[in-house]
Amino acid sequence: MLTNRDLRRTWKTLAGKAGLSKEIRDRLQNHTLQDVSSKSYDRWNYMPEKRVAINRWDKFAANCWRRRSASPC
Repeated sequence: MLTNRDLRRTWKTLAGKAGLSKEIRDRLQNHTLQDVSSKSYDRWNYMPEKRVAINRWDKFAANCWRRRSASPC
């Protein structure tokens, strides 16, 4: 049985393979960053960085889809 957790884990793994940093993957998955600076001082929403990451993911996923019969991502 496939669960939401499976999808999130698979996406996070493949997004890393696509070159997205762990920090931006965490932000895209809406994970709370626990360091003092992030919790108390950093109010930036990182939307431009998220857009760049999602565009990179889109290209990676599209390339995987095109190559799916030859070799998986």
